Amino acid sequence: MTSLDECLMLSEHAIILRSILAEVESQLAATPHLLLKPTLKSPSTSDHNKSACEARKLADSIGLQRRKALRDFSVKNVSIDVVRIIGGDQHPCSSQPTSSNKTEILLTPLEFKQRYVWRNIPAIIRGLDDERCGFHNLAKLWRKHNPDGETTIQCSWFKDNVGGEIVVPVRKPLCHTEATSMLDEEGRARECDTAEMSMNQWIQYCHDDTSTSKTSNCSSEEDDKLYLKDWHLMQLAENKERKEEKLTPESAEKKFDFPLYVVPSIFERDILNPFLRKYFGGDYRFTYWGPVASSTALHSDVLNSFSWSFNVVGEKEWTFYCPPSFAKIEEASETLNDGGEEAEGKALSFVITQHEGEAIFVPSGWQHEVRNIKETLSVNHNWVTASSVDQVWECIVIETKSVEDECNQWGIPSDEWDAREAMLRGCIGLNVSMYFFALLLSLIQEISLFNSCTCSMQTAHASQPKAPEDAFECLFNIHCLSKQLQSILQNPSSMSAEYGEAKSVGIYNLQLAQRLSATLMSEELAERALDLATQALVV
Repeated sequence: MTSLDECLMLSEHAIILRSILAEVESQLAATPHLLLKPTLKSPSTSDHNKSACEARKLADSIGLQRRKALRDFSVKNVSIDVVRIIGGDQHPCSSQPTSSNKTEILLTPLEFKQRYVWRNIPAIIRGLDDERCGFHNLAKLWRKHNPDGETTIQCSWFKDNVGGEIVVPVRKPLCHTEATSMLDEEGRARECDTAEMSMNQWIQYCHDDTSTSKTSNCSSEEDDKLYLKDWHLMQLAENKERKEEKLTPESAEKKFDFPLYVVPSIFERDILNPFLRKYFGGDYRFTYWGPVASSTALHSDVLNSFSWSFNVVGEKEWTFYCPPSFAKIEEASETLNDGGEEAEGKALSFVITQHEGEAIFVPSGWQHEVRNIKETLSVNHNWVTASSVDQVWECIVIETKSVEDECNQWGIPSDEWDAREAMLRGCIGLNVSMYFFALLLSLIQEISLFNSCTCSMQTAHASQPKAPEDAFECLFNIHCLSKQLQSILQNPSSMSAEYGEAKSVGIYNLQLAQRLSATLMSEELAERALDLATQALVV
């Protein structure tokens, strides 16, 4: 029991981490032990045993699977698949032509994850704004259908519901002469200049500026285009809804048609945003609104995370660059793109157009740049799943080493772990302690969900057609999370750059126990956290 005096001495970060530790202990205690490790090691049926073996094998080889998929993609295709998600029972993969002369591949949610998310390959997804789908409400609220057949942004919704005087985060690209000058040493986009602007002023800018023509060719004028980006609109809507709910719940629900959207099942099982939202009040859920020719410079996404982007209105042009380590054609003589670059030894790039109503899955570590062909409104999430926790860890290790170097330059004592964790969180939004707890909570939750799936398969086969799919995904996630958590606990310095671009950090001990002791402000609680992690491991 923590005394009142001790509570007053605790930092806010320590209080939050202690509450997470208490929840970890509570959830682990509530997990049925009979269904925990015995179910995975000795399933009651041959089907369960086969699924467990397949999931473990796939999780153990996830890095190899990603490298093979990237090599196949870059050497054989250099094109992006267009997918439509089908629900219900598993169906054979099939395809059909569309009006755009492209072929849609029909996949279940699990098939999509296996083919693209787990293998870290990009894809375009259609139909997510259909009725009863996750983005249908956004399409209804934010699209204005004009008499000429064109669809534009329903600006009145933002004035009425968000407020005309609210300040929005409008960005202006940094001036540059070469694309590489927009990147820092780690290959990430540098910070943009920020302009303070109200919603009313932003709407006026979009429709009064010369950039409001329906389409635009690439030009130097793009450097001057303002762009409303990285806007936490969902967080704003949720906070506003909660405040108004205290007074008039009905009016709050009517005002925002809350929630604005539901994340589609293919983008679920996010480790990052639920953890940050629940405990730290932040997230990586964004709204982007850009006029014609506004753009985002070449970059790869924060934390080596996945991202998805759904175009509510407008069109975007994406230029992707395959990660170079396995994306080079060693003995090729063909040329790339229209510029006539020789393929040999070059990182492959390709350009695609994302139309209204389409979502795009952006894999971890893939550099890309984006330009708005029309005025465009989109929602975007950065997210992390069990299949990408190793790639996020690589980012954390690299950033941790950079923080360590900086601390040494400033003369910060080597045992001030709390300062190092605070600096790391300031750089990337996470620190080692937070990531440890995010993994541990996710592992326990996946085990609990797997237990539920197992019960469903045993008691309600007919009414639970997706239970086998869900159970397989849980098993895969459990093994990925266990493998990463065990790696951190047993060998915290291990890190292998998958694409050959990460800065080499050599053998570097992250001192997890010391970091937990510092952030929890208790050696005893740190030992307890490590013990709980050992209990939860499924290896």
